[in-house]
Amino acid sequence: MGQIWIEITSLTGSDFDGIQHWTKKQGRLVRLEEPLTCYRLLPWTSKALTCGKKRPASRECDLIPPIQSPFPQSYILGDIVPQMFNGDFLEKDLDKLRANALTADDVDLLNAFLDEVAESVDALWKLTRWAADHFPPHLNCRAIACFQDDGYNLYRIRPLGPRLSKYRILYAYNNTVEELHFLAVVVKKPEKLPGGADPNDFYNYEPNHPISDRVRHEYDYRRFSKL
Repeated sequence: MGQIWIEITSLTGSDFDGIQHWTKKQGRLVRLEEPLTCYRLLPWTSKALTCGKKRPASRECDLIPPIQSPFPQSYILGDIVPQMFNGDFLEKDLDKLRANALTADDVDLLNAFLDEVAESVDALWKLTRWAADHFPPHLNCRAIACFQDDGYNLYRIRPLGPRLSKYRILYAYNNTVEELHFLAVVVKKPEKLPGGADPNDFYNYEPNHPISDRVRHEYDYRRFSKL
């Protein structure tokens, strides 16, 4: 049957009072006629997972294979971990930062931050949500509205900390296979550019910025799912 989603419509005490079961057929969510009844509940997925879609009122998630005795707790279920990959230009972005005396010392910290994200199951799931905070690693993630409006399931990470807070990490969430692809590391554009600075060295999600063109091109080239 493949992946299963459930939508919890209400909770009463320790029991699921309202629950609908869904699966995917030809890329669409389809309700199952015969519900499954036994689940194992994982507390680390206790918050709603949205599968990369704009469904703030829905609580969809993945269901693990049925087991004999369910645990009566009001947790959302999960069984898989999103996989994290570096895009074609991520290392080049880091090399560019390393070549600049003002940002060179931050590259090792950025690499350590990315390693910490990759090692945290909870952080990886947070990155699939429209917006979320996570500690640790300390980060805020959010969908990028201008890309989402054009069908690109693209997000940004803002590291929370004095050294790395000026950086943004752009990533694609390919929700059909639960993959996170890190496509760019940029310096957020300040309110006032330093004297003599190249505007293209800073980024504020401008649709015509070279970084925007690059991530859209890689997204299309890799045929990630569109919204």
